[in-house]
Amino acid sequence: MELPTLGQQSDLSVVIKTRWEALCQRHGRRLELEPALLAQFARYPWPGNWPELEHCLEAALLGAEPEASALTLEMLSLRWQRKLQGYRSVPCLPVHAVAIELRDLERAHMEQALESYGGNYTAAAKSLGISRSTLYRRLGSWGLSRR
Repeated sequence: MELPTLGQQSDLSVVIKTRWEALCQRHGRRLELEPALLAQFARYPWPGNWPELEHCLEAALLGAEPEASALTLEMLSLRWQRKLQGYRSVPCLPVHAVAIELRDLERAHMEQALESYGGNYTAAAKSLGISRSTLYRRLGSWGLSRR
């Protein structure tokens, strides 16, 4: 007998909400899931299946401020914020349909991060999930120096 993965569940939001309520009860907390966050959780593919979902929900619950009444995206760790915001439920393009090369995309993304943080390399690197030295090295390899 093969069980469906989380991504194949017919109504994942109900499964998540039920699991969230059970965790709240187990930890003695009264914390609602913001509807927008619940929708983002339901769209996420959960490649780690049940353990990943459990860990994410429990970490969010334990990390929430005691006076909070609802869990929002902003209350999650930066890692989970990026994962949930970065996931779009759109089909992937075939590799041959992508006209831009990966290195060009990477360069544009790094330049955009730098611009967004007003040239602050530390903040830009942190937002990209890389070290500042990696950001310097990659930009340097493209002939771009510090601004």
